[in-house]
Amino acid sequence: MMATPQDLAKVRYSRAGRILFTFALGLGFSLSAQAPNPKKSRVIRVRDAKATRFLTPNPARVRAMLDRALPKFTGQATPRAAWRSLVTPADVIGLKVDAQHGPMAGTRPALVESVARSLMDAGIPARQIVIWDRSLEELKKAGYARMAKALGVRLAGARDAGYESHPHFDVDRKSVV
Repeated sequence: MMATPQDLAKVRYSRAGRILFTFALGLGFSLSAQAPNPKKSRVIRVRDAKATRFLTPNPARVRAMLDRALPKFTGQATPRAAWRSLVTPADVIGLKVDAQHGPMAGTRPALVESVARSLMDAGIPARQIVIWDRSLEELKKAGYARMAKALGVRLAGARDAGYESHPHFDVDRKSVV
């Protein structure tokens, strides 16, 4: 059964907002793990009821949400300063996405594009940004290949690069005590 636009209009949450929240949460965990004595994680919540309409994101509003969240999270004055407090132009920035479930159920391409553009606006070269997931084929199916080409960023599939989904280790029983 397919949802009608009237059914979708009753939804009161913004999918882009939830994804941005997840991004901020992950960034918070990452930064708190680097702290000498992590006790609390910081989470910044940004809302915009008009960031999506009938499950279609509004890229300008998604970017505006990101631009509001970054300075709040880092305490910097601007999104550029916020990124520069976290990364340098020499860093390779990996944007891990969920492409397996497609552009509507996985990581939303509009959010990834906003993050990539924001990083580039902060002086991170496009060639230093890598959008990655399990396989290149899934990335292509979810629409990331077109985005990567348009932005000049790279794509990477972990399996395609030789990483195993379930690594195994051989143990020499004689060396085990």
